[in-house]
Amino acid sequence: MMFKKSKLYTAITDGDIARMKEVLAQGVDPDHEDDYGRSFLWFAVNRGNLAAVQTLVEAGAAVTVANKYNGTVLQVAARKGSVEIASYLLEKNPKLLEQRDREGNTALHTAAESGYPDLVAFLIEKGLDANAKNFNNRSPLSLAQKNNHHEVADLLKPYAPARMRLVPALDPEAAPAAVAEAAPLSDAWRKLPGERIAHVAVEEAIGYRITEIFNFSAREKTTLYRNLESNAETVETRGFDAIGDKAPIEQALEELRKRGGVSEPSSVTGFEKKKLTP
Repeated sequence: MMFKKSKLYTAITDGDIARMKEVLAQGVDPDHEDDYGRSFLWFAVNRGNLAAVQTLVEAGAAVTVANKYNGTVLQVAARKGSVEIASYLLEKNPKLLEQRDREGNTALHTAAESGYPDLVAFLIEKGLDANAKNFNNRSPLSLAQKNNHHEVADLLKPYAPARMRLVPALDPEAAPAAVAEAAPLSDAWRKLPGERIAHVAVEEAIGYRITEIFNFSAREKTTLYRNLESNAETVETRGFDAIGDKAPIEQALEELRKRGGVSEPSSVTGFEKKKLTP
């Protein structure tokens, strides 16, 4: 059966519930998948059509299938921001909360990255860990900040620990707080594993220690603000393309290359190659 030419797929796309029921009554397998492991239920959730989702589940569609590209149907609902569909899916299978995609993201990571505060609040209420890390050491908060979803970030900040767990070594997978702890108290550039470099500055006038981590592989900058008195921390991540003033990135790239970094000029938007010649 050609998946996207099937009668059931067409009915789902058209939102024709009556036609869906007719086709399913003829014995069509509701769990049939396309070449990417996406089932009819995946497409119904992706369309944001609760009635279509309910029709498929009532016809026997599995709510447990996780395909190799897009995680679970709960994560699809998280990308669409549908609290109603997420609630229905969890009612049918609460274990969806435990499943992650191939990058280690929970549904909460996905909702935070997509910018849906209502769904983020719902998933936390259902028990998902607001501080869980994916395989790239990213929390839902860091993903929300990276994508400038300020409302979601504000919702998640109260759940962040007042002080992150610190480690002494500059581990390539270490959290920003670990880098800040390992760096000296005075202003300093520190080469990190991979195409990363950190700058640490103590701003006594405002009472903060500021650590900036420039990741030229991921093309993003992470800034950690630590209150010198309370040790409370705030982390912000932004892509290079979202930063208007490229001068700090240019300086970081020059410092990285001085210390044996191998980043190419194309890693940074808008820089002339002549500026990057060692």
